[in-house]
Amino acid sequence: KREHHSLFTFYAFAANETITCDMLAQALTDEISNTLQQGLTEQEIHKCRNKLRTAVAYELQHCSGVAESVAQSVLFWNDAERVNSLLDKYAAI
Repeated sequence: KREHHSLFTFYAFAANETITCDMLAQALTDEISNTLQQGLTEQEIHKCRNKLRTAVAYELQHCSGVAESVAQSVLFWNDAERVNSLLDKYAAI
């Protein structure tokens, strides 16, 4: 099973051209280290949970989104019905 396995992608955009790639990389590294040491606030967790649930709900409003979600559920978890419990799974985080 692939459950609980993910690929994280981090990205940053410079506010102006004086900010270098090295500066961006260091800022990302610092933020990740800070999060690992201090954890997330309840407000940050709530915000992330709401964003995930909103994205899932929006995707499931369209036929193509439902088809994509079912296809991913079958491909990665061998469970076409998993799509029906995604909102509950994110709410439980």
